[in-house]
Amino acid sequence: TGFMALTGEPDGPPTRMGLSIVDWMTGVTAMLGLVSSILAARQTGVGRDIDVSLFDTALFQMTYPAVWYLNEGDVTARVARSGHPSLVPAQLYTAKDGYLYVMGLTTKFWDLIVEKIDRPDLGADPRFIDFPARLANRDALTEVLDAVFAEKTVDEWLAVFAGVVPVGPVYGLDGALDNPFL
Repeated sequence: TGFMALTGEPDGPPTRMGLSIVDWMTGVTAMLGLVSSILAARQTGVGRDIDVSLFDTALFQMTYPAVWYLNEGDVTARVARSGHPSLVPAQLYTAKDGYLYVMGLTTKFWDLIVEKIDRPDLGADPRFIDFPARLANRDALTEVLDAVFAEKTVDEWLAVFAGVVPVGPVYGLDGALDNPFL
C-alpha cells in the first residue's frame, strides 16, 4: 500500500517499519467489528459475519498521503529524519545525548518552541515566519534547531517543554521498556 515507500531516509532504500503495525491494527479493526456486531445482535437478535483484511486495513492507514494523491495527484516523498511532509518543525532533532522528536504542528506550538528555547529571533526571521516559509527553509531551520538542541540533554529538553509542546525522546527498546514512566 506504499508504507515502505514512505518510510526511511530520502536517499535510502524503502524501509520496513520496525513493528507489525498492520497486523495489530487489523486486530483492533476486527475487535471493533466484533463489538459492533454484538451490540447490533443485542438490538436485533441477528448475528453477522465480520470480514477484515490486512490489505484493507493497511490501505485505510495511508490516510492523508492517499487523500493527497487521489485528490491532487501529489505523491508524498520521504522526508529526512522522519519529518512530516508538509509541516515544519515536526521531525527528529539532535540533543546533546540523543534525539528528540519535536512537533510544532500549530502556530501556537511554534511560538512556544521559540519562547522555550529563548530564540525570539527565529519567530521574527522571514525564513521561519509561517508554515510555508518554514517548509521552504526546512534545512536551514534544522541546522539552527540542531545547534540549539545540542546545548542540552534529551531529559533537560523534556523538562523545558513538559506539558507545553509535543516533544518526545527517541529511546531504544531497552530505554523505552526500562523507562520509569512506563
